[in-house]
Amino acid sequence: MEDNQNDKKYIIEIKSGLYVSTNAFGNVYSFTKNIEKAIKTSYLDSAMDIAERCYGTVKEYRMKHEILEVVE
Repeated sequence: MEDNQNDKKYIIEIKSGLYVSTNAFGNVYSFTKNIEKAIKTSYLDSAMDIAERCYGTVKEYRMKHEILEVVE
């Protein structure tokens, strides 16, 4: 595994403004409006699976010097 994998974070954004956070296996998830709370390390495929079930979209974030930035 490459070292830069560790800074990748995936969250699922629901259209109502809720975010879904998942664990690494994608089998535990919760809804929250707090984006900081929603960011958990997750594999992209499990995040995509949750997004399909929740009608959401996956967004990728990277942690840079403790500042959250969106990867377009």
